[in-house]
Amino acid sequence: RMATQRASLVGDVFRSILPLLNMLDGIPIGTLIEAVAGDDGCSLADCDVSSLDLPEGFVLLDRPSFITLCEGILEMAECSPLLPLLPETIEGINRIEFIGALILYTMEEPCPVYRLLTQPLNVSGVRSKAALRWQLRYLKLLTMALHIVPRDSEYWYTGVIYRGVSIEGNAGLKSKYENYKEAFKPGTQLVFAAPTSATKDSSIAGMFTKGIQFVFQGDRPDIGPGGVLLKGGDLSIFGEEEVLMISPSSFCVVAATKVQETVLVMMQKKPSRVSYLSAHLLPASEVGAALAPAPSPTPPPPPAHPGGVPGLAALSLSHAGAASPSASTA
Repeated sequence: RMATQRASLVGDVFRSILPLLNMLDGIPIGTLIEAVAGDDGCSLADCDVSSLDLPEGFVLLDRPSFITLCEGILEMAECSPLLPLLPETIEGINRIEFIGALILYTMEEPCPVYRLLTQPLNVSGVRSKAALRWQLRYLKLLTMALHIVPRDSEYWYTGVIYRGVSIEGNAGLKSKYENYKEAFKPGTQLVFAAPTSATKDSSIAGMFTKGIQFVFQGDRPDIGPGGVLLKGGDLSIFGEEEVLMISPSSFCVVAATKVQETVLVMMQKKPSRVSYLSAHLLPASEVGAALAPAPSPTPPPPPAHPGGVPGLAALSLSHAGAASPSASTA
């Protein structure tokens, strides 16, 4: 009965992740090394990768290797211009640990740790707290990091962002691609349960697009949903910049069209208090800040061709005329 009452409060779109709401509340906050390579059986180093549908060839680092990796990342964090913008400690944890959590998320080699978070939370994942028991300490550190980045700093990006998606080997996404008019009809609500990154550059998104490209807007078509800008060589291992949004996040489809072989989906951010961490555990000044990003000074340019998707400029940016929303997850 209690679960039913909670479901009615958060709406159908979040029903699939209802058991995960506030799941980070009781998780102890610690250092990056503790979250990644702690010896208490509750760190990423203990993760049972056989229970996850990870890419072939994925190899989990052993504990000593993870410790060495984290030590190197923390050295990088010491040089980040973000460091002086944060309080020296948050919940008793040094600010460098939160910056380290952001940097670690961007790594592909020697171990793409982000996959340990995204796989169990995406639409084909288990989506249970039990399946995430080794990831929760790092997820809490990462979630806190996303919330404490000052919204008035250069690290909080408010422009429209783009994400390319491959449908290869994913039956669910392939089905949505083939039936995109129904799967992404205007008014459809999508919830991104896993941490989701996107790029400022539509041409970069085009490089990763193999079927579907998402365009994320804020509450107006000329602004974005808001997220932490992971600058290349600073908060990102790579030279390119990506924007990491706070999860879970909810969007409403504005329009969808097929351009050549790509389904282009335009989405508007939906305000929501649904979170993996209770509001009272977040810094008071940041609660709800992501719901109202400041407008960007100029509207975003349409994607360039051939890197981007041609015809984006012709797709309506209007939010008007949306149908009654239906629920889905991404």
